[in-house]
Amino acid sequence: MRPETAQLVDPVLSLTWQLRDALAAGQTDRFPSGRSELKELLSRIHNAELAAGHSTSSDYLGLGYPLACWIDEMMTDDATAGRIWNENKIEGELFGSNDRAWMFWRQAQLAETLGRNEDLAVFYLCVSLGFTGQHRNNPEQLAAWMHQTRLGLGIVPELKLPFAADLAPATDAPPLTGAAALQRAGYVGWTAAVVLLPLMSYLAVAAWTR
Repeated sequence: MRPETAQLVDPVLSLTWQLRDALAAGQTDRFPSGRSELKELLSRIHNAELAAGHSTSSDYLGLGYPLACWIDEMMTDDATAGRIWNENKIEGELFGSNDRAWMFWRQAQLAETLGRNEDLAVFYLCVSLGFTGQHRNNPEQLAAWMHQTRLGLGIVPELKLPFAADLAPATDAPPLTGAAALQRAGYVGWTAAVVLLPLMSYLAVAAWTR
């Protein structure tokens, strides 16, 4: 991921965690300004894509789409924040849809087909940070996608676990909550066998953007 891409994406991630924590703590007055700021950040990403000659179409929606999906899922996954966010999803306002559960994965496939690896890296980062969509109850398929995408992007080499047979099977446990700094270091949703790869991959992506 190029530094200029990281500079556009990182503020979206940071603000999302901050706003979610605020809403979860009952600070509902933060909602209007926080949501507006997120929309402005996504607009900057869209403008940067246009300036770089990366036009979007009715098929491929661009770099802002996976981030909008991730924002909406992170917000609605929290019971308190979700009560406010559920009727104010960013995907609906900016893209006119409420299909992130499956459309996220279709868009990721299109990014790969179009050779837009910068975008695909952001899809991967969103999954590393907790997006599951239609794979919420299918951790094996989620892990398989991450495995394939990680290798395709060349982020980190294949990781072999000699003790993998002794690990507990993956579960569909909901993501853990905690401080924003810990969440951004890796969003833990599965048991150790599934968590280890996404966590290492996110750290690799974060290092790659610096």
